[in-house]
Amino acid sequence: FLISLNKGTTILNVGEQDNNLRFVLKGDVKSYRIVNTKSNSTKESINWIVDEGNVACSVVSLFSRKVSTEYLETIEDTELLNISFNDLNDLIESHPSICRLINKWCIDYLLMFDKRVELYRHTKPEQRLQLFINSKPQLLNRLSKKEIAGYLDITPGTLSGAYHKI
Repeated sequence: FLISLNKGTTILNVGEQDNNLRFVLKGDVKSYRIVNTKSNSTKESINWIVDEGNVACSVVSLFSRKVSTEYLETIEDTELLNISFNDLNDLIESHPSICRLINKWCIDYLLMFDKRVELYRHTKPEQRLQLFINSKPQLLNRLSKKEIAGYLDITPGTLSGAYHKI
């Protein structure tokens, strides 16, 4: 079913089980966790950002049938096409070719995840920012500086410095 959500709408909370695979038709969805910082405060750490034409869900929650450890939230007004986990399985049973699409999506997700791990492990903030600009230029004007910093796993101040270095 098709749903339209306003900017800032929480789709999934920590502790809830994700029961839907969502195709993003318009807008953006972020996955994030609230983490503790060294200064005993908390910050939003963005796991990923999904834009038009991609799939949004809590992967571990949806496919392992466990509760989510992340939030899903719209970044701007968003239109989603939802398919329930049960309907997805029924679709796979009745149309095995759907398995190829799911398999491709899983491979793409794993490749993206591996790229993000390498990005954080081996790059300086300005390199992370440049890679973000090169790989997701469409998001630059759609995300706040705080969201970009959260996605790059740096502070907003470090992000400002990175902008000046590139």
